[in-house]
Formats: sequence, structure tokens, C-alpha cells
Amino acid sequence: MVEEIIELESEISFEAIKSIDFDALGNYIAMTGKGTVHRTHFKLETKRIVGYPIIRIIDEEEFIIVENHGNPGDELGYIYDGQGNILANFDAGYDIKNILIHRDKIIISYGDFSILNGYSPSSEGVAIFDLRGNKLFGFNSKYSNRIEIIDCYCLSKWGSNKILFLPYNKFDLVELNLDDFSIKTYQIPEELKGASHLTSFKENIIFHSTYEDKEGVYIWKVDEKKAQKIGRTNRIYRSLNDRKFLGKDEKSFFYVKY
Repeated sequence: MVEEIIELESEISFEAIKSIDFDALGNYIAMTGKGTVHRTHFKLETKRIVGYPIIRIIDEEEFIIVENHGNPGDELGYIYDGQGNILANFDAGYDIKNILIHRDKIIISYGDFSILNGYSPSSEGVAIFDLRGNKLFGFNSKYSNRIEIIDCYCLSKWGSNKILFLPYNKFDLVELNLDDFSIKTYQIPEELKGASHLTSFKENIIFHSTYEDKEGVYIWKVDEKKAQKIGRTNRIYRSLNDRKFLGKDEKSFFYVKY
């Protein structure tokens, strides 16, 4: 399997970008430190000066911005339409590690600092919201007797209605059904534990930056005993879908596809 680099174009200076997201077609949305949101075909002013934003595409019009530097109880999640109107404002938690949009739901994972402090929704480890910010599900509330999440920064789509994540500290790979919130767990090979990023396609899962190999890229088919190493890179920024990662260097963003 060959590493493929696909350059991503945007009209804003790389240095001004605070957060960026790309869809499967390479269309982008980005936010600057001055509160300006740039999309592939337009830009708008949110009138919000944010220091640590996370921005994600919801659909062709709507998007979400979360300010990841608040306190428990702060409502720092904002859902916007294409004209810059706020459709919803909600408590998305803090110490956020990743945000994923899938199956008309917002999936947010959290770090150990906020999880262990015990304030919901961050204490859930992984929380799921509808597209207006209403909390639908919290993992630790339901499943802590089986797997308690202490830290979780690895999220990926898995088929049409599921996600995968790799929580600390047990490091079983968790499959979560977004329709009924049922779970299935998989024991992964030792060499994959502690991965920082993962993506999937068909029955295969790709892991990057494990505890033992910070630059290694591995592919694993569910339930097989061994993973195969397929590459090395230190430029992966975060996971995307369909065997792609978002890469970043000192001057640009790009897809890394395997």
C-alpha cells in the first residue's frame, strides 16, 4: 500500500488558521483567530474572537465551532448556518480531543484532565449530541462497568452508522453503533496500542503513532493476530475518513492517503 499526498488548497494564509476541516471532496472550512470563517466558496464573520477553536463541517451549509478553552458548564459549542446565524449554543465540554460528525450526530471525545474532574459531558469520555447540541448518549455513564474511558483522542467513522475509538487505559478497540448505542470490543495487537490516530476503509483499520512507534503507520484487519506496517510519517495532524489522514507541515495542509 503506497502513501499518497494530495495537496489541499485554501485562500487564507497558513499562519492565520486556528482550525480547519476538509470534506471528502477537498472542500474546506477554516477559522482564523479574528473570528472569520472561510469556506471554499464564501467567508463570513462570526464576531467571536476565540483562542482555541475546533471547527467541523456538518453539511453544505451548517458547521460547528467549539471553543476548547473554557470551564465546566460553559456553553462554548456553537452551530451556525451558512449565513452566520447561530442555530444552537450548548455545553460541549472542555479538554476536547476530537470532534466527528457522522450519522446526523456530533461525537466528541475528551482528555483525562476533564474526564477525571467529573463534570458532564466531559466525564463521559465520549459523548454524542444531535445536530442542535442536545446530549443523546454518554459512554462512561452506560459502560464504565465494562470499559471506563480515562482518555480518548482516537475517533474514526466505521461504515454507515458506527464509529471506532481507542480509549485509554485498557486499549481495547471499541465499535459504537450510533443508532442504538450498542458496543462491540476488539483486542488489538500489542504493536497498535496507544495509537494517536486511526482511520478505516472496508474491513481494514489504519493506525498511526503508537506507543512503541511514534511515526509508524500500520494496517490491521479486525480479529487478525498481527498488523502490517505500511509506512512512516511525522506529518499527520489528525484522522479523517476513508483511509485518509489530514497532514500538516510548516506551510500547508494535505491529505495523507493509504
